[in-house]
Amino acid sequence: MALNCGANCVRAVLLILNTFFLAIGLGFLGVGIWLVVDNTALQVLRFAIGIVTTADLVWGAAVIVIVISIFVVFVAGVGFFGAMSANTCCLGTYSVILVILLILQAVAMVLAGVFYSQINTKMANNLNATLQHRYGKQEFEGTTKGWNILQTEISCCGVKSSLDWSTSWWKNQTKQAQNVPDQCCVLVKKSFNNPQPVDAAKCQAAAYDEKFSDRDLYINAKGCEQKIEDWMMSYFVIILSVVGALFVLQAFIVCMACSLKSSAKKNAYEKM
Repeated sequence: MALNCGANCVRAVLLILNTFFLAIGLGFLGVGIWLVVDNTALQVLRFAIGIVTTADLVWGAAVIVIVISIFVVFVAGVGFFGAMSANTCCLGTYSVILVILLILQAVAMVLAGVFYSQINTKMANNLNATLQHRYGKQEFEGTTKGWNILQTEISCCGVKSSLDWSTSWWKNQTKQAQNVPDQCCVLVKKSFNNPQPVDAAKCQAAAYDEKFSDRDLYINAKGCEQKIEDWMMSYFVIILSVVGALFVLQAFIVCMACSLKSSAKKNAYEKM
């Protein structure tokens, strides 16, 4: 279908943008599959939000990422085909889908801001409860393993600090000679099931002594809550920025798709 110069430029931009969205969709599809397949990553994330033996929200979130990615690939495919063939039906369908997505994204951005603080509160409560009352108990092996993985992978100790272990069931009821689990120590090599501290004696001595000389060389005294919050906030800001940018870009694409549809329809009437 022959189009004027302006319409051809719009079509070229739509083709480029939809190719980009196809690549993004495939990329997120890969991330979603990785989260489902990578058991260690799932365990860390699952434990951080309090899901150890019950409903697996993290796995569910990964599946949602996969489903959304497939949807993005589908929409981008419709847009690509519509732009390539200047098909008014495809362009109209593409525009309607994008408008619906714009509305949903706006709602999601508002809800994300509202629930972010609630997620942090739930996480802090869960971390404290599991450390104080479940860690080390035979019937809560999943919790113990979760804490070991968490402290090893993000180099932290306790909820607020390593001092949290002094009031834990693990320390007081089992009469532990250690002040903190070895996973709290600075390790020669990261291994949650076989930790090897740089200096085990100094790590234990520094656990409850905030003035211990060169403390940071032997123990990761900073609490896991703050480290997880810092990690979540960094990605939260990035995600909101990306979603905001995509919101503006999608609005621009809707305008271009409608413009190309109008040009294609006008061209079809002129040929009649």
